[in-house]
Amino acid sequence: MRHLSAHFSRRLIACVVAVVLLVAACSSSDESTDVNASVDSDAAAPATQMPTTDTVSAQEVVVRPTGVPEPGQAQPVAPADLGLGAEGASVEETQDLLNDFIGYADTERDRIREDGVFGPNTTSAQQSFERYAGLLDDGVASASDRSALVELVEELESDRAVTTVALGDTSPYVGTWQTRLNTWIALTRDSSQEILVDNTFGGDTETATLDFERSAGLQADGIVEPEDRAALRSAIAEARTVSNVTVVARGNDDDGSWVVRAFSIDGRYCLQFVSGPNSDERCTATLGGDINTAYFVDVGERLFAAGFANPNVALANIEVDQAEITQTLTRQIGDSLARAWASEIVERPLAVQLLDSQLESVIDMRFVVPTAEQDTFGAILSIEAPSYSESFILGTCTFFEQSSDLVVQGELSSLTMVARATNGTGVISIDGGDSGFIVNGEIETIEANSGDDLGFLLTGTLREPNFAGESFVVSGTCG
Repeated sequence: MRHLSAHFSRRLIACVVAVVLLVAACSSSDESTDVNASVDSDAAAPATQMPTTDTVSAQEVVVRPTGVPEPGQAQPVAPADLGLGAEGASVEETQDLLNDFIGYADTERDRIREDGVFGPNTTSAQQSFERYAGLLDDGVASASDRSALVELVEELESDRAVTTVALGDTSPYVGTWQTRLNTWIALTRDSSQEILVDNTFGGDTETATLDFERSAGLQADGIVEPEDRAALRSAIAEARTVSNVTVVARGNDDDGSWVVRAFSIDGRYCLQFVSGPNSDERCTATLGGDINTAYFVDVGERLFAAGFANPNVALANIEVDQAEITQTLTRQIGDSLARAWASEIVERPLAVQLLDSQLESVIDMRFVVPTAEQDTFGAILSIEAPSYSESFILGTCTFFEQSSDLVVQGELSSLTMVARATNGTGVISIDGGDSGFIVNGEIETIEANSGDDLGFLLTGTLREPNFAGESFVVSGTCG
């Protein structure tokens, strides 16, 4: 069990909802460029396990817009040829097939990470397949190459006497099945538990196999035959192409496994955080426009900093304390232009900075305003509830002491918080603009102390649409 402050340990879902905090830097120009920012696992990697093991040359420069196309606008088309620097669902599908090829015909080679980033490891595996198949070994997965790869994998799987595996079997065909199952689990399941890829068909592999067979409408016998392999490949492809499901980050430790996945649904992009049996989600308001955001999320006492990013954002710097910065790479969500990022952290972050590929700041966002900096920003208004907490820059504050009337308004990026109380009771709301109300609540008590700086304390109960029934406390100081 990780050690948390008493303030946060009681929460099982996100502490902070919505768009982040104080904008301290403006967006970069439309001419900013982006490169694929993946790193080798033995290079300067983020502090948490991220699905990025390939390195892409800094010369592979791609011009990317500073906003995501709105629905109805021209959307990106996956390139016919996938080479160094390519990203997206098409790359992930190719990596899946290359891992099948490695497991069946190139068993001395290590499997590659299926991360949707076409880097040197993927290029090397592609060249190995091309040489095996008698194709031009240029390391570029053309449309005809990918068709040939599909045909080769299906041919290698067609011998039932060799490829059919079940409990107790040991072979490379088991390892390939285990790798595929882990991909399917990471993309689709409510539990984040991975199985060990060891080429041995044990109890965990059988349990996961039965789970898949039932979900796919197959005979649930735990025996893996060619039709099972084809159905699993189809289920993975559907998850990636229909909803743009992308595994942004995942990892394992003594507390179990976790995964953060991004997807699109009902006109929004969403991040889903899964840690063991616990899960939570954060979503954008729309599928287009400026989606740069950052969230602090607590799922089963596992903490994450995560968010969405515009196409020109390559990196996220997470400031946990003033001496520690965690750098995390953004991932393309499926074949869209939207990006996402996530990292496991050990405590609530102070700030997040999104950077372009030239390491120029796109936007700075704060979760906490240090005491030493509060004079710069002015008075702070804070709300605390079991599942929600936020701080705002206090814009207006009027208190009529004789009648216990109070009017408070705070601003925070695109959020507005308003509290109004008359004779000690009233309402509080946090409005997300186009995304609607995030929090509504009934103010039940008000306490204030007069003086040079009026301090106030509001208590009450939240109501629909979010966190209904939870008690809240709002505190602040009117200068």
